Amino acid sequence: MWEAGERWISVSWATCLPLQLSLGILHRRQSDSGVIVVKGMLGRFAVVGLGWIVVVGFAAVAVSVCDYHAPQTDLVNARLDFSYRYFDDPMTAGPEIDSGWMKLSYDQIYDSPDFGYSLGGLARINLSSIVPSAGTGQLSSTARYYAEQEFPVYVFGEADGVADISSIASELGLDLRAGIGYGRFYDVTPLAKTLRFQAGLMEIGVLSEPLGDEVLMVIATEVGREIEYETTSDLVTIIETIIENSTGIFLDARALLLIEETLDSGDMNRYCGWTAQAGFGVGLSSIADPTDVLLSFTADSAQADGYRVQWAFHMGLSGPFALTSEYNLNASASYEYILQENASLEGLLSYQRSKARNAQPVWVAGGSVELMFEIGTVDMAIQLDLTRSPDGWLRDLTLSASVDLLESKQTQRTWESGSYEHTS
Repeated sequence: MWEAGERWISVSWATCLPLQLSLGILHRRQSDSGVIVVKGMLGRFAVVGLGWIVVVGFAAVAVSVCDYHAPQTDLVNARLDFSYRYFDDPMTAGPEIDSGWMKLSYDQIYDSPDFGYSLGGLARINLSSIVPSAGTGQLSSTARYYAEQEFPVYVFGEADGVADISSIASELGLDLRAGIGYGRFYDVTPLAKTLRFQAGLMEIGVLSEPLGDEVLMVIATEVGREIEYETTSDLVTIIETIIENSTGIFLDARALLLIEETLDSGDMNRYCGWTAQAGFGVGLSSIADPTDVLLSFTADSAQADGYRVQWAFHMGLSGPFALTSEYNLNASASYEYILQENASLEGLLSYQRSKARNAQPVWVAGGSVELMFEIGTVDMAIQLDLTRSPDGWLRDLTLSASVDLLESKQTQRTWESGSYEHTS
């Protein structure tokens, strides 16, 4: 540890590895030859090692993004994917390829001092000659009521539904559960956005070192109250005042625009927390045909590291009182990492295992990795999906690229003190 300004920054021995290796090489050469190494070599290695320390030290922030607790959490994420291909070779009868698919996913987390809920859904429709031919869907919802605001014990009600529909047969399933749980999730997006535009201000040279922890928390609190401001510009003005009063640094129009663009960005939701719950439920293959009472155990966890990283974990187990004879188990872990301003990496691991009464267990495991980045005006995406079952591996690799060949009239910004103007 060393003190940088008024803030303590910790650096692990792993961070100092380049310096350790460099000094180790120098020491060995001296002991082997008994002669002092060429002058200037020590300085060069030391500068490289200290450079690593300084870079990591300035990038590190003593305050954890999970230290921020928003009074209310409301996060929504929805995505629609569509793919279709038609190919007809005149040498053969009929089209060779005339199929596609459409996939919709939705996730929402809401949490207030006394009430919270979560919604999650995934639907995939297979298309043949533009007409839906089969489809699968999953829907889960949980409602939580907290008796005490300071002590996160809650009672919950939950419903999970699964549908598999095709021209041959259809299967529907619904699980209803209720019980007691413990824990909360918190929206930490305001502090994550604060750290993001702080990094941007350091990158363009407006800030020479990170803001203090107290200043970051004060700014994040104002960002969390964004809905109370009439416009984003009003919020930017408050942030400008806080930064200038605490650092004495004047923010020009370029810095203010960077802050405003970060606040308006909707591509980054960060949350932290965990919940664990247990209860009883009933499974319905149809409303008129309920199964035995089921036990249910679920656990969820999320962790954000700065503004770049988001982890999320889920585990669920349900079945009758004799869990060893019949059960459903599912687990998943997701990871998101912002590599830089125009590049991100996402990953997902999942595992499902189920056992019916007097039958062998059936399981499937899968994983996907997606890399998205920009090269000039080209948007690139690489996605790899792997699925493992007792039958073997299923592999799916997708490469895609898009480019704007023609662009609308560009705007050139001319920066002046405290304001900016647009010129074509």
